[in-house]
Amino acid sequence: MPAVREAVVDGLFYPAVPAALRAQVVDYLAGVGAADDIGRTPKLLIAPHASYEYSDAVAAHVYALLGRRREPIVRRVVLLGPAHRVALGGLVLDVAPTPPATLTRARAIALGNGLHHVYTGNVHDVEGGTTFCPACHDALVRRDWYAVLSCRIETCGDARGTCPHCGTPIAGRFGAFTGGFGRRRIPVRMAVPTERRHAQQNHP
Repeated sequence: MPAVREAVVDGLFYPAVPAALRAQVVDYLAGVGAADDIGRTPKLLIAPHASYEYSDAVAAHVYALLGRRREPIVRRVVLLGPAHRVALGGLVLDVAPTPPATLTRARAIALGNGLHHVYTGNVHDVEGGTTFCPACHDALVRRDWYAVLSCRIETCGDARGTCPHCGTPIAGRFGAFTGGFGRRRIPVRMAVPTERRHAQQNHP
């Protein structure tokens, strides 16, 4: 077994060229201003690790805040994630599902501590699933469970979005909203990039 696992989704969820990937990460981190610093040493940081298209701005805020600390503060790192392609046994705890009311309370705690985009998720809760402008609190993206009900974010040429009411930039990448499609699944086909497949065939 090789000591280092080869990347299998480079070029799909992030650039395949190392220099392009490095430049993208530097750009995300540079977008975090000094005014965003919370001013005190955090006891816990939760960072998303989805593809950069979904987690870039949020993850960059977390890691930029860590990078500005002169003293090392990270004592433990816990990585949580699903197994997308293979079945694994022994990882699901035999406990009751989390009540929606618990998610609502957790969201209220997060919002009360200065976080802007916090969602209950995977439950019928329009309030808890809606993206609000962090400045004027206008409802921008309304959701219920997996359904996107409406989107009022104004998009620019680079897919960055702003609040149509006050012009505040909204973290994320956005395209034109052409209407919701309900809660149906979107089929996605994962494949090895053509150039890599050819290289593997030529060098077994």
